[in-house]
Amino acid sequence: MKIVSVLLLTMCLSGCTSLAEKPDPVLLAEILGDQDGFKEEAVDLLRLSDDLKSFVDARIDRGRSSSRRLEALHKILFQPDLFAIDYESGKTKTALETYESGSGNCLSMTNLFIAMARYSDIDAHYHLVKAQPEWDQSGATLISIQHINSTGVLASGDRYILDFLPGLSARRSDIKTVSDQYAQAIYFTNIGAEAMLAGRYDEAVNHLRNALRLEPSMADAWNNMGATLHRLKKIDLAKASFLQAIVLEPFNGAAMSNLSRIYEAEGLVEMGVSLKKRVTKHRLKNPYYRYANAREMLTREDWLGARQELNAAIRLKDDEQDFYNALAEVYAGLGDMEKHNTSLQLARLNKAKAERRLGSLEIYRSGKLYVN
Repeated sequence: MKIVSVLLLTMCLSGCTSLAEKPDPVLLAEILGDQDGFKEEAVDLLRLSDDLKSFVDARIDRGRSSSRRLEALHKILFQPDLFAIDYESGKTKTALETYESGSGNCLSMTNLFIAMARYSDIDAHYHLVKAQPEWDQSGATLISIQHINSTGVLASGDRYILDFLPGLSARRSDIKTVSDQYAQAIYFTNIGAEAMLAGRYDEAVNHLRNALRLEPSMADAWNNMGATLHRLKKIDLAKASFLQAIVLEPFNGAAMSNLSRIYEAEGLVEMGVSLKKRVTKHRLKNPYYRYANAREMLTREDWLGARQELNAAIRLKDDEQDFYNALAEVYAGLGDMEKHNTSLQLARLNKAKAERRLGSLEIYRSGKLYVN
């Protein structure tokens, strides 16, 4: 899907009973726009154009079994001379926008699949994937990314999971479907984060208000709202947003880290340090945090410390070219040119992988994996 949560690093595209402070309901109402007549925006994630419906009608035989229709739909989405949608991280789109642009992130692709599947009389729902969040970086901003795909039950009673990212797996016991409304809230959360990363803060606030009105319990939306308001220098509102995220999700590391910075800026050092201790374990799971530590060590020519941090980062995310480039710097500093050259080769390899079009689709049916 990509579900984006923003961490203020110099921002992360849910009750904490030990917190003494609770968000002020008046401030929360202000954040949601209750006092300024905010009007919610309507968006249809699953709308198909008449042309696209005709395209599907010409290629999906509704007289065939649901499994055959699913296979035909998969072929439409990935056959090079048909759709061949390109994966594009950081771009959240509706089904129709994904089709018209030929690209989108996981949520965008899932919107398109679900819209076409339902139109083809195939049961299809949004499915949140239970997995360790991945991390990405945009300038000085860290982005926590989680994944969404689609699932449904075929006429045979078998359940499928259709995913646009290869290499993922799921168990039937892990399947957690979410409503269309929840998916719509994720959509607004993501485009709000994208607007914030682009510096369009007022637009981001409006998108995030839409998300929170749809799903007020979505901690990531509250965190992203706080990060946006912080950039608008509305500190009291930002703090209330982060507190609400923690109330909803006690171990939301992004919100705790963001809030600790506000406490420290306000001179509440003890509260800031207390929160920082809670997020240390969370941050050590963030490969870009380890990478940032390594970069700082490189400036001091602490080659061994930087190598340790970079190796930890690579264990967490082994496809980031910047990690290998930095590791090459380490080995150059240590005088090991063989490992320096190997690290540069791995950096180039991962750059090529990142640029290569995603081209596989995995379908899980009754515990058996079919790869097409």
